[in-house]
Amino acid sequence: MRRNLPIVPRVYDFIQQNNSAYLVLEFIRGQNLHQRMEARGHRPFPLDLVIEWGCAICDVLEHMHNQSPPLIHRDLKPDNLMLLEDDRTIKMID
Repeated sequence: MRRNLPIVPRVYDFIQQNNSAYLVLEFIRGQNLHQRMEARGHRPFPLDLVIEWGCAICDVLEHMHNQSPPLIHRDLKPDNLMLLEDDRTIKMID
């Protein structure tokens, strides 16, 4: 059973050609969290929002780590978290 992980972009297709592989993913409109932090002058985000994001990220990481074999995101950072245009919803990329 696939869990509902709304912060993970949808995968539409996997294409393999010769020695290359491509994923066709959902287009994420917005800016990454690092860009948004810079645009805000590095002012903190509201605590309730940060907690919501942290819980969503932990849910995805827990799901990934429970796969067999475990999936590891080796580059979790603000640049790989997209903040959507509603200024509340995030998507984890990369």
